[in-house]
Amino acid sequence: MLLLHVNACIRKTSGVFIALAGLLVVARVMPGWFWLFILGILFIYAGWHLYSED
Repeated sequence: MLLLHVNACIRKTSGVFIALAGLLVVARVMPGWFWLFILGILFIYAGWHLYSED
């Protein structure tokens, strides 16, 4: 049971890291404020998902 929970957390975390890597690539083309804003939304979304686990 705990192993499944850890596994789900690892999957979510790796998904967040992949999204961050994608945002860093986009950041080279976009203005700084724009991707910082998106990054903030991503962190709120990720945090909400981690804490609203059933």
